[in-house]
Amino acid sequence: MHISASDAKGQLTDPVPTDPAGRRALQEKVRLAARAKATTGPNAAHSQDFLYGDDGMPGT
Repeated sequence: MHISASDAKGQLTDPVPTDPAGRRALQEKVRLAARAKATTGPNAAHSQDFLYGDDGMPGT
């Protein structure tokens, strides 16, 4: 992702809401955006299972 320095500075100066309702709304917006980006797949406990065989040893 490429962004100009002036655009980046503009994003950094966007104020974060200081009132509780504004913060809650911002947190909800971020939470919903993250949920939309989430992908399905193995959970963290099983994400590397493909590296090991049925006997638990590296490789297949």
